[in-house]
Formats: sequence, C-alpha cells, structure tokens
Amino acid sequence: MKTLKRILPLALALCLCLGTLLLAACTKPETPEEPEAPAEKKNFAITVVDQNGDPVEGAKIHFYDAAVTEKGTAVTNAAGIVMIELEAVSYNIVVDAPTGYTAEASYALPAGTTVMTVTLQKADTRPVYTVTVKDMYGDPVPGLDVQMCVPEGNCVLGPTTDATGTSKVTVPAVDSYYVTFPNSAAFSKQYLFDEKYYFEEGAQTIEITLYPNNTPDGTAERPFVFAGEPYTVTLPAGSSTYFIGFGIYNCDFTATGFVGGKLTCGSLAATAEANGSLTATMPMPDPNAAGNTPVQFVLENTGSTAATVTFHIQSKPGTSGNPIALTDLTPPLTVEVKKGAAIYYTYTASAAGTLTASCTDTRSNITLNNLTTSQYGDTSDGAASTTMNVNVGDTVQIIIGTVAAAGQSDVTLTVTLSVA
Repeated sequence: MKTLKRILPLALALCLCLGTLLLAACTKPETPEEPEAPAEKKNFAITVVDQNGDPVEGAKIHFYDAAVTEKGTAVTNAAGIVMIELEAVSYNIVVDAPTGYTAEASYALPAGTTVMTVTLQKADTRPVYTVTVKDMYGDPVPGLDVQMCVPEGNCVLGPTTDATGTSKVTVPAVDSYYVTFPNSAAFSKQYLFDEKYYFEEGAQTIEITLYPNNTPDGTAERPFVFAGEPYTVTLPAGSSTYFIGFGIYNCDFTATGFVGGKLTCGSLAATAEANGSLTATMPMPDPNAAGNTPVQFVLENTGSTAATVTFHIQSKPGTSGNPIALTDLTPPLTVEVKKGAAIYYTYTASAAGTLTASCTDTRSNITLNNLTTSQYGDTSDGAASTTMNVNVGDTVQIIIGTVAAAGQSDVTLTVTLSVA
C-alpha cells in the first residue's frame, strides 16, 4: 500500500504530460497572412479639343472611380493633353472647361481604355447675318438655301430659310457680303432670281423681295425681269396719271382705299370695288410677239379723297421706257426716275396762258405734249424750263426723264408747274 501511494501521483503527472503533448500534436500551427498585391496601374492619356478639332489648353480633368471617389486630377497642356498614372479601372471623367467652352456633365472611360478624346463646344463669337426673303406681296419664301459670299468669291452655306423666310448665318465680319441661292432652280418656275444680292456695306441684315415668274410657258427660263421695286402712287381726288413703257408684258396691281378708282393697262380694264380695293393682273401675251410695242396704263381716281395704289411692272430685259415711282402727284411733282425710265404725267390746264415746267436739276429732261391740240415735243435738257401755250381744259402730257449722261442711276427730280 505504501508503494502504491508513492507510485500513484507519479502516474497522474505522467498522464497529464502525455495529454498535453497529444493536444499540441493535434493542433495546426497558425501561419502569418501574406500582404495583398498592389493594384495594377497604367498611364492614361486624355486629349481635349473643341468642335473644330483645335486643342483646348487649361481644361482641368477629374477622374472618379465607381465609388465616386476622386482618384486624380490633371490640367491639359498647350496641346490639349493630360498624362496621368492611375489604377487600371473604369472612370467617369468630369471636365472643368475653360472660359468660352462648354463641357458635358461627364464622360465615361471604360475599364481597359487608357486613351480618350473629349470634345468641348467653343462659343462662337462671330456675328450673325440675317437674310429675309419674301415675295412681292410680303409673304415669306421658305426652303431656300442661303449662301453667303465675299466679293472674292469664297462662300459659306447657311441654313435654309424657315417658315418666316429667314436664315441666320454665322460668318466672320467683313465689309460686304452678297447672297446667292444654290437651289434657286427648284423655285425658278415660281420666282425670278438675280444672280447676287448685296448687303449694304457694314450691314448685317438684308431683305430680299422675289417677284413671280409669269412666263407664258412656265419654263425656268428668264425672258422677263422686274423693273425696280413695287411702285406706290398717291392719287389726289379727281386726278389721273398716265404711264407708258416699252417691252412691258405684265402689270400687277393692288390697291386699297381706291373708291371710284379705275385702271387701264393694255387690254386690261378694271374698276375698284365699293370698298375701294382693286386687284388686277394684265394677261400675258406671247413675249416674242410684243417686241417693243409700248404698253400704257392709266390710273384714275374719281373719288372724293386721295387714294394710294401699289403696283408692279414686269418687262423684257434690255428694254427702256419702264415706268418709275412717284412720291408726290401734286405740283410741284417729285418723282424718282429709275434707270432708263421716264414718267408720263397728265395735267389738265385750269387756266389759259403759258404752261411752264421747270427743274433745277441738271440731270432732268422734260417734254411737254398737248394732247388736246396735238402739239408735241417741247423739250428741255438739264436745269431749264419748258413752255407751252395752253387753253382751259387742255390735257398736257408731261414726260419727266433724265438726260443721257445721267441715265445710269436712279434720280429724284422735282418739277414745278405754273401757268401765267
């Protein structure tokens, strides 16, 4: 028993040691964690240009990852380029555009893409030139291609005319432009076109009036042109005026307030409606048959108040004697004589004596014809007076034109009439 008591503690200690050894043998020893490999980086090249392809210097580029964390910034150099090393992931690029440029909200740079071009919009500081095209009645002409050209011939194609007949063209500022219509052939059966329409020097707006192409066969040829702008005549109550022209093939008239008004033009005769409106167009004859046969028309106001008549004259190119615009029909007569034109004005003598028609302008030419007594041809050239004996009630035709040397430009003349 004494021996067992001595052995038992030793056995227990031995078992405890063996258990500890066995537990240690069964437990796997811990190994330290390896550090994460650094993310791959690449060089990114971003080029910033304007809409014309020119580099934009000074644009600040921000790079945002998928977590909307800014990962880097850079500013473009004179070549519009930034070079930056970043992690090889996808980015959203935000551009702080320099003054005068506009950028989009952001630009996507997909993963795997390291080269990209960003286009900014540069503000256009060039002036805007406005071209407005209407017909003879003031209605807009849409659909015309507008081309702006400098005298040297360099041209820029602008927008077509819109529903209001307007085209706005942005081009550099120069002293003078002229306008052409490249697609005018598509409109040539409707309108007559000049080859060029010039802006006034320094002007940035132009209004162009197109007149109808009333050729009998409706072809695109141009046997007719209009002589000047629409003419406006103010007729005093109880008066009439008489015009004559050579090679005239068409007379278009519109009038308002023409109560008691009458119109005779070639084979056309018309009387104003009760409300004073008058619209008429002389039938178109065969242009080859008319030759230089003069066409005359008379406007007569039998009403009790003055009336205003607007009319348009169409004539064959190369002819002369086209009517002109009147600005005042009450003596003294102030008339605008168009190039190569003359005004035939009828005057009824209210007293007997010597009728004198005079003008102080050296460019004037005045002829008196007494239609009542068949006395013709009293003429003066330059700043002079023309006289003719008249009786009460005689109808005198006064032809006001320009001397040959002054016939190349429009002239405004004031002619004084008197009977003594």
